[in-house]
Amino acid sequence: MERGWYIILGLMMLHYATLILTVHASKEACGVCECSDHGTRIDCSDRGLMELPKGIPNDTKVLNLAENALKEIRKHGFLDLPHLIVLDLTGNSIDKPFEIPESVMMLHARGNQLQDIDLVMKNGVQLKTVDFEDNRMTAIGRDTFARCTKLTNVNLRGNDVTSIEADAFKSCTKLRYLLLDKNKISTISAKELTAPKDMDTLGLAENKLKELGPDTFKGLQIREVWMDDNDVQVLKAHTFGGVISSIVLDNNRILEIPASLFVDPSNKQHRKEIERFYCQENRVNRVAIGAFQGVNRFNKLLMRNNRLTTLPEGLFDTKTEIGQLLIADNHLDFLPENILVNTTLTEVLDIGFNRLTSIPDGLFRNQTKLRTLFMQRNNISVITRGMFKDLHSLEVL
Repeated sequence: MERGWYIILGLMMLHYATLILTVHASKEACGVCECSDHGTRIDCSDRGLMELPKGIPNDTKVLNLAENALKEIRKHGFLDLPHLIVLDLTGNSIDKPFEIPESVMMLHARGNQLQDIDLVMKNGVQLKTVDFEDNRMTAIGRDTFARCTKLTNVNLRGNDVTSIEADAFKSCTKLRYLLLDKNKISTISAKELTAPKDMDTLGLAENKLKELGPDTFKGLQIREVWMDDNDVQVLKAHTFGGVISSIVLDNNRILEIPASLFVDPSNKQHRKEIERFYCQENRVNRVAIGAFQGVNRFNKLLMRNNRLTTLPEGLFDTKTEIGQLLIADNHLDFLPENILVNTTLTEVLDIGFNRLTSIPDGLFRNQTKLRTLFMQRNNISVITRGMFKDLHSLEVL
């Protein structure tokens, strides 16, 4: 009986000692940081910290360490926080990988010096959002995201990535946003992007891409792809044959828009709607007949500031609807009379700032829905009577 009381007393003392240690730890961390929500939300941002504050409560759910002077995270620094959901390390100088508990769902680590994130991602089984923008990564390995099956948002902008291993994102079947802008990637193909079947945004702007072909996005379903400010010179047939509704290629070095650019070779009868195709500020001097085959509507088709002198008469050889067709700031000196015969323009046609000396009489035939027409800064001297008679919806000329 006496022995039983000793056991009970010992357990009580251990319990109270634990409580005392927890309270002491909490006070130690909260003396440096701001604690709220009963100590589960710890804000240590912008406090000049050079190391993790001691005594962070182990029931912390949100930990903000942004804008400090952290260079490394001590071993197991976060592993003693089994309930941690949000971890913010933005704007430090961390250059050594660290581990996170498996509970973390959001990790913000932009503006550090990380070169390797394999160890960081090892326990990322619950991660949904990761932000490693403006670090020093040079490659993305095949196993980096192998356990990150719940990821929806990955931001790797502003690193030094030159290569992505095949199947690097194979496990990330829920990925919606993959941002790889401002890196040094020169080639990309569906092998590196395997897994996401319904991605919303793929960011590849400001890289070193030179050529895009049918294998680049083969089998992928992506709503929008941003590839502006690269070195792309060559587009090949079927490059955008997959399910891609928005393509931005501004400020590259593209010379030609090839035939069958939007045709899926496995389903040549399929016709799609393109939200936007931007190919502005390139060096395009030729658009091939059949370049826009496979598209039944462009909401925005923008090819301003290129080197086009004309467009082929059979460019739109099947019925196509275009919301905005902007081909200003080219070298156009001639447009075939029937160039728009199979096309319905619904919003804007801009052929301004070219070298046109005349407009064919039938160019605007049956364009009853067009609302805005720009033709300024050409060399047109004569407008024939009745040229605009079909433009019943025209509001701006």
